[in-house]
Amino acid sequence: MDILTFGPLLSSNSDSSSDRLIADNYRQLVRMLRNAVSLEDKLRLLAMWLRQEGILQPREFLPKKIRRTLIKSSLGAFHKSKKKKHPRFRTR
Repeated sequence: MDILTFGPLLSSNSDSSSDRLIADNYRQLVRMLRNAVSLEDKLRLLAMWLRQEGILQPREFLPKKIRRTLIKSSLGAFHKSKKKKHPRFRTR
């Protein structure tokens, strides 16, 4: 479930060591963190970034309760889109 909830965050390139790409990704990460509304949103972004960089897996970084909440919300959004029913038309 971690891959669905904590997938890649920033663009990566085979030449990811370029100073410009690192600087652009840093600015993008900071902007995303500043724009995140809730603590959970900020933690999700950090978990995604740490996972993408190979530093820590979400289960190593996030408290168990928050990780479960984030996974549940991701799966809930997926299930809602799958279960979305089309309006039924009444026939007379």
